[in-house]
Amino acid sequence: MRWSSLRIRVGIWYAIFTLSCLSLFGLFLSLYLGHALESSRAPTMVRRSARLVAFVNQQYLQNPRLPLDSVLLNFLSASPQNDEIIVRDQTGNQLLFAGGGESELQSEPVCLQTCFREFVLSGHHYRIYTSQVVLAGLPVQLTLAGTIDEHYTILRTVRTSYLLFVPFLLFASLTGGYLLSGRALLPVGRMTAIASRLSISDLHGRVPVPHTGDELQALAEAWNNMLERLQVSVERNSQFTSDASHDLRTSIAVILASAQLALRKPRTPDEYAKTLRTLISECDHTLRLLEDLLASARSGFEHHEIKHEPLELSRIVREACEPFADQAEGKEQALTLDLAAEAWILGDCALLRRLVGVLVENAIKYTPRGGTVNVTLRATRSTVTLETRDSGPGIAPLDLPHIFERNFRAQASRRTEPGTGLGLNIAHWIAESHRASLSVQSARTMGSVFTVTFPAHDSIATVWLERQSTTSKAAVVDFP
Repeated sequence: MRWSSLRIRVGIWYAIFTLSCLSLFGLFLSLYLGHALESSRAPTMVRRSARLVAFVNQQYLQNPRLPLDSVLLNFLSASPQNDEIIVRDQTGNQLLFAGGGESELQSEPVCLQTCFREFVLSGHHYRIYTSQVVLAGLPVQLTLAGTIDEHYTILRTVRTSYLLFVPFLLFASLTGGYLLSGRALLPVGRMTAIASRLSISDLHGRVPVPHTGDELQALAEAWNNMLERLQVSVERNSQFTSDASHDLRTSIAVILASAQLALRKPRTPDEYAKTLRTLISECDHTLRLLEDLLASARSGFEHHEIKHEPLELSRIVREACEPFADQAEGKEQALTLDLAAEAWILGDCALLRRLVGVLVENAIKYTPRGGTVNVTLRATRSTVTLETRDSGPGIAPLDLPHIFERNFRAQASRRTEPGTGLGLNIAHWIAESHRASLSVQSARTMGSVFTVTFPAHDSIATVWLERQSTTSKAAVVDFP
């Protein structure tokens, strides 16, 4: 048994809570019971004093010659629960003592007004009530005194019983807390057992979900959702590793074979030029793959430093599209740029080039021979919108929600086009890092439209208003 066990700690905290509640309840019970016993005695003594006065005065009306002590003794004999009685004159001199109690009571200090007092005499607790009354026509001080030992006996009995009962209740609460916590944490134990059997190669296990509607059900559901996401991520990483390894192996094999063939025998300058072009093409493909890997790693680093400086996006888009003109020409595609005269934003030039390159490269890659790719840039006072539109086969509806996820590749594109599934994820990260939104609209056989909306740079608001008053035309560039 480990003291760090959650069951032990829950049991101990439960016992401490129970002990605290019992202590507060015991204190309240003791104070309340003491007050109740104390306050209940006073009204009783007041009523007895009133009965005594009424009895004595009635006896004197019937027989005025009766001695006062005889009348008091008659009263004590008629009332079985009477106290000791002391009668004093107005100056405090004792006239009569009746009741047969402690003689020391007669020496207690005199209370000149109506009052209650409590004291201990010969080991007994007494309560005294003194009042100013008229007995047999004479104004006197009437004192009633009686023991209240039974009150303290009741308090001691209650406190002793309570103190004897608390340890047993504390032990029961500790044991019950341990057992109940074990039962409550039973689903956690099942989760732990299943989690200990999981590995990176086998994430198909799921924890049982108790349908209790409490925190344990929420924990089990959250755990299963995490396992689901982890499994999907691992499967995509495995597919990504396979695709990347295949692409790198293919490129390196082509480079190696071309170089070896070029060294076997002398060749003409045209043949060497052809070989070099092949090497450049494969090196370019490998470089883009490595750039994707690097950008993907950077996108996962939350605190990567990104520059935010005023940039004219039209120039960046134009420069980023130029390298793809030959690629579009090789597929007999029409690459058209429709760019605003000026579109200023805050951003990182290198990352924005990468963003444009990913979107244009994807559009060219998935557009069939003879198709069209349009790149449009529009600027308003508050936003700058970049749009790439292609005439490709479009994206399947089932794949559309996952298109920006890391390492995700649609089944159709995996069979027809090489790639790693990193490009759009990188583009999405670059857009988010610039406080922009990247969205896609697509339908099968209708092509795809990727839209990036940037917040316009505040410092060009005035420039934008001035441009609206002129007839500046957008720059249109066609790459045949």
